[in-house]
Amino acid sequence: MVETGSIGAMSMQADLTGGEHSVPGTEEGSLLPGERDDTDFREDAQHWVTVYEAMVTHARELAADGGGLDAALTTSLARYQRRLEFWRKRLHDLSR
Repeated sequence: MVETGSIGAMSMQADLTGGEHSVPGTEEGSLLPGERDDTDFREDAQHWVTVYEAMVTHARELAADGGGLDAALTTSLARYQRRLEFWRKRLHDLSR
């Protein structure tokens, strides 16, 4: 789950801006802790849609507050958007 408090925001900001305290699983091709893209449970897919929606929103807010996207933030935002689309599709497939 993505934290909304100041500590969670600082951790995410460090990750999004390439800080030394990056959140595990944010490298290209890796999954966040607990994220299993082969899940058969609709609730899991919904959870990850919610997580990645929050991460995309936060990345966009950081860009707006900082005056734009730097390379690290651009890379992170693109990855979060790809994972969000993956989970939206997975949720759709599991909802059939």
